[in-house]
Amino acid sequence: MTDTIDTAKLSMDAVSAWLSSAKDAEYGFFSACIHALEQFGEGNRDPLAKLLVVTSGKKAKRIRNIEGNKLPYLQPLKRIIQHIIPTANAKYEAGSDFGVKWVVTKTEDNDLIQRDKLEVLRMLKAENEGPRGKTFKELFPAITVEKPAKTDAELLAAKKDALKKWCDDNGIALAVLIHTLEAK
Repeated sequence: MTDTIDTAKLSMDAVSAWLSSAKDAEYGFFSACIHALEQFGEGNRDPLAKLLVVTSGKKAKRIRNIEGNKLPYLQPLKRIIQHIIPTANAKYEAGSDFGVKWVVTKTEDNDLIQRDKLEVLRMLKAENEGPRGKTFKELFPAITVEKPAKTDAELLAAKKDALKKWCDDNGIALAVLIHTLEAK
């Protein structure tokens, strides 16, 4: 009988521990972002790069990460970066220490951080708002970046590359595929 009670207690402890960790992750996300953004403003790009690599499931030299395992914090983090550091652009590089190379455009006042938006993030943290909350989504709406339209030559080149890749992946010679299609 005592074995059953101990097992049940251990199971409840495991559930409680997981729930506590989940709540801490949700409410601690903004704290981590605030710290990383402040460091970014002071010239230390590593904390923000670490957040991006881990949440996006990308590969990096110095971070053990499950490649392809995106966390639900990736989109909120991208929104935060777009609003608070609009002149910064992250490029993923698996071979770099923390997996990200930053391309930053200088501003007139040399302040990379939008301080007013950073204060809004601090307010959300103080109110225990989470990154999935309605208030966050209203204050940090998704920003769509318009990409220039591709030319016909670029589209044709992309289609050719995709077809070559498909042929390579399936062990079919491109010439054979073209001949087969022309015969129909």
